[in-house]
Amino acid sequence: MALKDHPVRDHLVAFIGEFVGTFLFLFFSFAGAQTANLSYENPAVKAGPDPARLLYVSLIFGFSLAVNVWIFFRVSGGLFNPAATLALCLVGAVTPFKALLAAAAQVAGGALAAVVVKFILPGDEVLFAVSLDPGVSIVQGLFIEMLLTLELVFAILMLAAEVSN
Repeated sequence: MALKDHPVRDHLVAFIGEFVGTFLFLFFSFAGAQTANLSYENPAVKAGPDPARLLYVSLIFGFSLAVNVWIFFRVSGGLFNPAATLALCLVGAVTPFKALLAAAAQVAGGALAAVVVKFILPGDEVLFAVSLDPGVSIVQGLFIEMLLTLELVFAILMLAAEVSN
């Protein structure tokens, strides 16, 4: 019997794939960021961000995303982001029901990854939390986030949602 004859199983596999993929992507990303920020003190850097640490954290997130999308692309689509899932739903690449399941899996996987990193790595503080620089207003931060999310979604649409005429 073909896979398409089992829609409940297909949705369950996609849900589990999206949950596990999102968990692994964010687990390694958060653990890398927590590790980079945990015990690293550079006495030469007195004020402002440390470029080496920023590069390390960026590479951890990038490689973790690339590897996990590569692994889970054929299982669940490897979306790992509710905004990307919504965009693919709006262009018809993902059904609304599958998008809803995927978004729920992504939120749950991300939350679990943060909790697991918090309990596995030492320290009382979560050092991978995101905040705005004191010179950036909430409105500016919102627009920065919107533009960066737009770029991510646009890249996903151009790479993953190829539509033929």
